[in-house]
Amino acid sequence: MPDAIFKTGRKPAKVEMTVAGEWLPAPKRDWRGVIQSAETVVAIAFLRVGGHTAWCKSDRGSLHGLEVSVMLDRYDNFGLDVSASFSIGNNGPRWRTLVESANYFPKIIAPKTFLTGQLIDFAKVEGNPRIDLNALFIARKDVRVGRNGLWHLRKELVEFFPESFRKILAYGRSGAFDS
Repeated sequence: MPDAIFKTGRKPAKVEMTVAGEWLPAPKRDWRGVIQSAETVVAIAFLRVGGHTAWCKSDRGSLHGLEVSVMLDRYDNFGLDVSASFSIGNNGPRWRTLVESANYFPKIIAPKTFLTGQLIDFAKVEGNPRIDLNALFIARKDVRVGRNGLWHLRKELVEFFPESFRKILAYGRSGAFDS
């Protein structure tokens, strides 16, 4: 029976999304936004530092969109030693870095509109080390939601994604890998 599913040729849905957001008032360095589309979507937030990548899946999403946040939290009194976090749908990875100024804000580079199924550059944190924030969005109808809201890509669609993403899309809520 599973072979019959593969022969249907069903491909992952291409859903257009928009992103809108803004920085919260100082002294916080917290960008809050929302990803919206005509259909419910889910996402994976990726945080890359050199050859190391941490990732985390979003919650199951809703028609109201997915909340997204890019934030720098202080580790010191000067605001130079910070924890950079990237959250989509209430989940996300974080990493510690040093920035040059307490007035530094990461650059949000996400396109205003984009499609599901594409890895997008979302933001960059110019620190030591530099942190790249990326995201992959998938139409909710292309995933199965299990216990505790954990989702995974439908088996018949795995072949449409690069080998490097397949395990992430099929298992787990969060993790990390080195390239």
